[in-house]
Amino acid sequence: MLDELLGADGEQWRTSPVATTRHIPLQRQAESDLEILFIDTLQDWAKLAESKAAADTYTTSAGTYALDLRLTAADGSTVSWRVSQQRALDGTRPDILLERLDTPGPRIALYLDGYAYHATREHNRLADDAMKRTRLRADGLRVFQLTYHDVKEWRQRIKDTGYAGAGPAVPVWEPYAAAGQQRARDYYDRVGRGLPGELAETVWVNPSRLLLAYLRSPDPERWKRRAEAAAAGLSGADGVGAAALTGEGVSEGLRAALRGNMPAEGAGPVRLLSGPDASGCRLVLAADGRRTPPVWTGLSVLDDGDAALADEPTHKQRWRAWLYWSNVLQFLEHGGGDSAQLTSSMLDGFAPEVLTVTGGEGWLTSTRTPVPSPADELASVGVVPAPSVPAVGGGEAIAPRPPASEARGDEGVGRDPGWDRVIEYLDPEEPGLTDLAHALSGAAVPAPKDGYELDGHGWQAELAWPTARIGVVLAPRAGGDESDYEAQDRDKAFSAAGWTVRTAAEWDPAAMIARLTERQYDSDTIRDGEPKR
Repeated sequence: MLDELLGADGEQWRTSPVATTRHIPLQRQAESDLEILFIDTLQDWAKLAESKAAADTYTTSAGTYALDLRLTAADGSTVSWRVSQQRALDGTRPDILLERLDTPGPRIALYLDGYAYHATREHNRLADDAMKRTRLRADGLRVFQLTYHDVKEWRQRIKDTGYAGAGPAVPVWEPYAAAGQQRARDYYDRVGRGLPGELAETVWVNPSRLLLAYLRSPDPERWKRRAEAAAAGLSGADGVGAAALTGEGVSEGLRAALRGNMPAEGAGPVRLLSGPDASGCRLVLAADGRRTPPVWTGLSVLDDGDAALADEPTHKQRWRAWLYWSNVLQFLEHGGGDSAQLTSSMLDGFAPEVLTVTGGEGWLTSTRTPVPSPADELASVGVVPAPSVPAVGGGEAIAPRPPASEARGDEGVGRDPGWDRVIEYLDPEEPGLTDLAHALSGAAVPAPKDGYELDGHGWQAELAWPTARIGVVLAPRAGGDESDYEAQDRDKAFSAAGWTVRTAAEWDPAAMIARLTERQYDSDTIRDGEPKR
């Protein structure tokens, strides 16, 4: 039925122009159709008695809608998650964000990827997707990626009468044949100390079901062992080469394997596996036998060149497998290993020397943005701690104040390179936001924190300078005669916390530059007519 309505890949969707997506109800936003399909299917799944779950919608304290998902674990305890939509995180906006409610735990960013807008020659966002999601993982989030086909197959399993569980002809979640599966089971039994049958219920399943299995039992140690077993199974796959490496040969061997060249067979404690899975997705896996049990590294590589994308059926299958393997291999980090989601265009900038198996600090650590110290944050808005000096005159201490340009260290003309990433991910439909950002960056204003959340209630500023307590927020939604009460509550919350926030259209760039750089501002009023404070 879904294919009849939407087409096999959603090609029967129709669009019509509007001034801004804010004028479209959620249920009619084309980019959100897959999102709605996922949420609806999740709720329908939770209603099934065998699911041992419940999903109820509610309104958060921030005035937004969310889903309370509760699952019964194997020990009878309840695992509870808050499911919310479209939350900005570090320059990217996952379709779904899941946050653990019953106990502290990693948040989950869920991406629902349509092939046409992520993996085609017209919209090739593969490398960009990989780097955005890597940054989230470096910040401690789990990242799951589902495709339209994944969600559609999951829904058919739940809703279609008489569904026999046949599934797709070539499911990407069966990455090797019986020989590889047996090797994975043996490894999980012997090294992972797990029940071999678990792999068929948690790993070799539709990625939607893999996500649900993790939500019910998010034990990182168990999932690490499952990921290791899945990696070990590749040794039984056709077309996969193996080599033993040691010393500096590990880095060179990995570098060669990433480009499709198998290093010469040798002797050493690091076991390298390299080759395609059943869907043609190239994998480079390494088991470090210098540690007991071995610590694994898992790298998945997708060719994102024009020639590869031109062969659409083959490329689409590889893309789906690439997403699947990234879901599974991410758990290797828990044991001190590494996993990386790479494209061929990223290989020139990828150094195997950062991986732990080569003695490096780890892939995620190497991509993590350093957290600025309090002194750095002060300097970023033109403020430096004043050094103490001897008292003069009547005992009054005088603290010399350097010019703002010296405090910034940019001599008044330096552009903060952090603006490049901020501007790249701005909402192009938000009135005045892009122009304001370019004006601030050109005036050497320090790059802001984007997608900043004020507190646990989720009040958000698109751009924020926390030390200066200045922010740019989205304009209220147009809703006919009804006010946007959520925007009003957001502005009140920021104001109560001592912030000054306005929309991009309301801010006067010159006034904002003056406040963030301590330069002289000559105007008596700001743009919206409010007297200058």
